[in-house]
Amino acid sequence: MKTSNSIDLFIAEFPKEMQALLQKVRETIRKAAPKAEESINYGIPTFKLEGNLVHFSGYKQHIGFYPGSSGIKAFEKELSIYKGAKGSVQFPLDKPIPYALITKITKFRVKENLEKAEAKKKPKSKIDFFESLSAPARRALENNGITTLKKLSSFSEEAIMGFHGMGKSSIPILNTALKAGKLGFKKKDSKVTTEKNSDSEQVTAHIKKLEPGLGKIVETIRQIILSTDKNISERIKWNNPSFYYTGEMKPFDPKEYKREITVFNLFKGRIMLVFPSGAKVKDTSGLLEGEYKDGRRITVFKDMKDVKEKEKALRSVLKKWLQLVDK
Repeated sequence: MKTSNSIDLFIAEFPKEMQALLQKVRETIRKAAPKAEESINYGIPTFKLEGNLVHFSGYKQHIGFYPGSSGIKAFEKELSIYKGAKGSVQFPLDKPIPYALITKITKFRVKENLEKAEAKKKPKSKIDFFESLSAPARRALENNGITTLKKLSSFSEEAIMGFHGMGKSSIPILNTALKAGKLGFKKKDSKVTTEKNSDSEQVTAHIKKLEPGLGKIVETIRQIILSTDKNISERIKWNNPSFYYTGEMKPFDPKEYKREITVFNLFKGRIMLVFPSGAKVKDTSGLLEGEYKDGRRITVFKDMKDVKEKEKALRSVLKKWLQLVDK
């Protein structure tokens, strides 16, 4: 361990009784972290080992110990009897200083810092391939439930390229990550030809890939929407279940998406319906939220109970949207 004369000078400025306590805290930390280096950081004694480890200081009525937020959280039960903050704790001078606890916390921080340092030296983990992708490509994968290399390997390269937001530049990155994990994209079977699933079958397949609890809620909302009017149909659009008007309409520019009623946004497990032209609906129930300039409005469902409570309002919004169709 490299010791610091600066800490000696720091401690020397305190009364003798406090000097003895601070020196014992210092020695306790030294024994728990023999390879750590001493220094003065943030104006107080600091021990470093692959980054800041712990700090300590003396005050009029207590000794301050600073193991960082992780150190406090890991020993919150033992530290609950002391005053403190997110990354610090105060040991009052009128009570025995818990040197054994200081030892335990310091050893915990040593292990934590060494593990973090070791992790940085290892090759990129399976999830790190996300960091090399563009934001749209990451969202495209996550919206389709792909968060691991194993899940990625269950899709063909062609299927991945079909995701909205997935550009050609992402494929080499994904191929490299798969090879590092001794995996690869699913191969297309040239001997087997199958007809493309119908729109409804694709929506069903999409929902079945969701986490069971999430899928059940999405399926319930799906049935509410479809049962509201016979002219509402469904398909996968923007990588999520989407609902659109199938009846007669006056000619319009396809880029205006006038047939699109609503589409799910299931990013990171959130259950949201986006109404691209929701601003034109006079919603008095408060279901539709947001003040987006492009005319979008949204509604979020927390759980199945929330779906049941909002069902009436959802049906009302859908009917009002249909009444505004330019036929």
